[in-house]
Amino acid sequence: MHQADLEALATQLAASPEYRVLRRINPRAELAPDTGRALLKGIVVDTETTDLDSSRGKIIEIGIVAFEYDPATGQPIRVIDSYGELEDPGQPLSPEITAITGITDVRRKAPSKCASGIAASPQGTHLCGDKRRGRCKRP
Repeated sequence: MHQADLEALATQLAASPEYRVLRRINPRAELAPDTGRALLKGIVVDTETTDLDSSRGKIIEIGIVAFEYDPATGQPIRVIDSYGELEDPGQPLSPEITAITGITDVRRKAPSKCASGIAASPQGTHLCGDKRRGRCKRP
């Protein structure tokens, strides 16, 4: 099926109150033109948990994006690496958490790798996880 056909179907479904249409995000590696100035590296970490209270909640999803940014403006320039995984917290998810996150008990039971950090390599920064040791393995 062609992209135009898929978009037409999605538009029809979205017009109905019976359906909610989600679209895949196509991440961009280049976010802004390079300024030519020295760039710094930063990371953004996003988690979804089993409870709205972070002191009681267990992580059910983690997403990490490493990026370069211009320190003079704060403008992100490019994405270096990204990581995202579901975690099985060992307990059913409440209807409230499923409604907020869209994560279901079936979806969260996917194999997990548990992100544990960022490692430096000769090629640059990369994200990695090693659940058995709880730390990054160096390449």
